[in-house]
Amino acid sequence: ERVESPSDDWSIFWCAGQVDPNELRNFKPHQRVNKFPKASALTLKSNLWTCFARMHNKFGSTHFGFMPETFVLPSQLPQFEDSLHQEVLQGTRHTWILKPAAAYCGRGIFLHRTSPSITPSTTEEPEVITDQIRDHKGVACRYIDPPFLLDGLKSDIRIYVLVTS
Repeated sequence: ERVESPSDDWSIFWCAGQVDPNELRNFKPHQRVNKFPKASALTLKSNLWTCFARMHNKFGSTHFGFMPETFVLPSQLPQFEDSLHQEVLQGTRHTWILKPAAAYCGRGIFLHRTSPSITPSTTEEPEVITDQIRDHKGVACRYIDPPFLLDGLKSDIRIYVLVTS
């Protein structure tokens, strides 16, 4: 909901949604906003992974090899399914964490591990994708086990840097 200010006598514009770039052009030099246009490239998990993968492809694992295998779903569902089939063939069972594209505070997160009862078959590939995964919109990331804990609790650190010129 937009509240119109009768004057330009304000310093901070706090909004929950996106800011229209045209509105930013009308800001006075002393006025600031809590959002930046196109910030979703870094704040949405699927977009962040896409940017990261692009940098990994350009600069290689030396600089960008620290992220576990990740797939953006549903667009990379076939590749994710292939990876799960490879796990079955190799006899490995990794845990995958699936996170929604735009949720926060742990909402909508679930874990997946291919059932040990699924074995390689010479006649057909086993079904490794559940309906929950098929309907998922977000990322599937190989779970880092054991996770890094602070005082026995999972945490995350997000650092945003704005470079101005």
